[in-house]
Amino acid sequence: VDFSPGSSITDLDFGNQTCAADWLSVVGDTLYILGDALDNRVDVTMDSSGRLTVTDGTLCFHTFDGINRIVADMQAGDDQISLSAPAAGPISPIILELDMGDGDDQVEVRNWWGNTTADLGNGTDTADLTFIAAQSESRWRRR
Repeated sequence: VDFSPGSSITDLDFGNQTCAADWLSVVGDTLYILGDALDNRVDVTMDSSGRLTVTDGTLCFHTFDGINRIVADMQAGDDQISLSAPAAGPISPIILELDMGDGDDQVEVRNWWGNTTADLGNGTDTADLTFIAAQSESRWRRR
């Protein structure tokens, strides 16, 4: 394969695929994420256009546009949820409402634009919220 400046490669398959997801639903402009009693892992990334990509730790992914609010009800289990957005804005804010349920949960929120509320439930939980703007960084951490 010849990679030269300005060249492009199309039709590559990295193995990622869209899959049915009964744990995700959209009502209006709200994305609902529903966990269960098992150990769940959810990763949500926002690109610079505001498009969300959601994965569950497998090769499957789901994309969403026009979302202004995310409500996650992870239920019991040792759950992990990670939400990240680009450091450069402006990006339309997306409200986060996280209910982690009981268990030893991990929450990571990076560069998220929008109000965030989190109920970590019972258990030994970790929350790491980081916002990087320009050349400064602010962190809030709870253990």
